[in-house]
Amino acid sequence: MKRLFTGFIFISLFTGCISPELRTARIAVNERDWNRAIKSLDVEIARMPQSAEAWYLRGWCFENLGDWVNMTQAFDRSLGISTQFEEKIKDTRLRLVARYYGRAYAEDSTAHGLIANTQDSLAWNKANELWSAVFACLDTAIIIEPRDVRLYQQAAVMGYNSKHYERAGQYALKAMELEKPGEPEISVREVMLSIAIGKKDDNEIVKWARELMNSVDPQKESDIYLHGYDATLTAYMDQNQIEKAQGITKEVISHFPKHPDVLMNLAILMIKRSDYNSAKQIFSDILAIEPDNFEANLNLGTILVNQDKWLESIVYLDKAYKMQPDNKIAIQNLMAAYFNSGQEPKGKEMKKALDDLGGMK
Repeated sequence: MKRLFTGFIFISLFTGCISPELRTARIAVNERDWNRAIKSLDVEIARMPQSAEAWYLRGWCFENLGDWVNMTQAFDRSLGISTQFEEKIKDTRLRLVARYYGRAYAEDSTAHGLIANTQDSLAWNKANELWSAVFACLDTAIIIEPRDVRLYQQAAVMGYNSKHYERAGQYALKAMELEKPGEPEISVREVMLSIAIGKKDDNEIVKWARELMNSVDPQKESDIYLHGYDATLTAYMDQNQIEKAQGITKEVISHFPKHPDVLMNLAILMIKRSDYNSAKQIFSDILAIEPDNFEANLNLGTILVNQDKWLESIVYLDKAYKMQPDNKIAIQNLMAAYFNSGQEPKGKEMKKALDDLGGMK
């Protein structure tokens, strides 16, 4: 019986006139003698540095030796010379990236399972060991396919979710370097913003929140856009930068002219600037959209009380009180409005309600 040859014939040994070095390299590859093949290929490349096949075979050898850096460099050199081996290189990279990313994903899931609902130090230690393996796999995948922005994106998210914030930031910044013009990576900006919020660094918060807002369509991705706005507004308020807070809020209102929460923010900013008439108008605009908005009723009524417009204030304060009968501010202001408008029985009723709640403290 004829014995079938079981070895892997990579390239036919007889394809016309080739150099002795390349022929030797092909034989060594078929015999899986990677180091001997590399030595012959190095001689061939020194003689013919533009040999796409020699560079490709060199990359193939280094793949089998697990040397991803030299493999990637050799494949890139081959592609820089010719597209002859492009599909083979692409298939190899896809296969290896899938292998290492798959391992990273599995180890990451296991690590999160270990620490779910526990603060046990042993569980966390084991999880961190697994995350070391996760990052090793991700880094290997990145070496194999260093221009795949999705790898950096996923690595950034995994790094953040595992509380490895420095690594997450490094991956995120690299992802942004590689992103295509007009195709911003939203998730990595969210990672950078979350890291800044965790550090309570207001300047970084503003930087990344604005990056996030500018990377999305306000109408199509309103949740992301408004998340960036909320972070920016909070940072400005922490720094007491009322004018900047007002500016960003007006910018957002240009996209969402009837968004009650954004309008509410602008009204509060007006109060901080003692522009009560503007605040009144905005609260009225909110109530035109949401008549039962508690904060708008309470704040509008309170401004009217402070302007001695007692009867007008009662309309809004009474509504606020009915919505939240235990709100002391609503009760106190409503009591003042009743007493000052000559409605003493109702004023006494509000006083009793306030006393029953322990008074103002």
